[in-house]
Amino acid sequence: MLFYGESHSTAPSFASRVTVVGNLSDYVEVGRRDSYFKFRFQPVGDKPINMETHITFPHWGNPSITAQRTFRVVYIQNGDLTLHNEAVEMEILSGPDTGFHESLDARPTGAWLFVPVGSMFICFGVFGLKSMKDDAQAAMDDDNDS
Repeated sequence: MLFYGESHSTAPSFASRVTVVGNLSDYVEVGRRDSYFKFRFQPVGDKPINMETHITFPHWGNPSITAQRTFRVVYIQNGDLTLHNEAVEMEILSGPDTGFHESLDARPTGAWLFVPVGSMFICFGVFGLKSMKDDAQAAMDDDNDS
């Protein structure tokens, strides 16, 4: 169970990534405090994909500028994450602000850290209790020898 939990704790960072080129629309901010963005991405010659990200780019709130751009987006195609189809890298290939590039690591920290940290605490606790039990047993043996 320990190894199962630890192998899944790094899943967001090591999940396979999909790269697509196309246009995006309906880029809207969701939430206030820990906000993220939702958008529809239209890859060249393929069906639209609904994506989510923490990445912002210049003039994201202006649909007329966004419509003039072509993007290259790298996203994690995994429904088990907090954000679905999470874009972890975006680059503007054409249109205003061509060359803009932004990327982020997919969940380098977060709630998933509780799995390995919790496992460490459990291991230290078990070894600590065993050590205390051995010390107590040794002390009882010394008292009985006297």
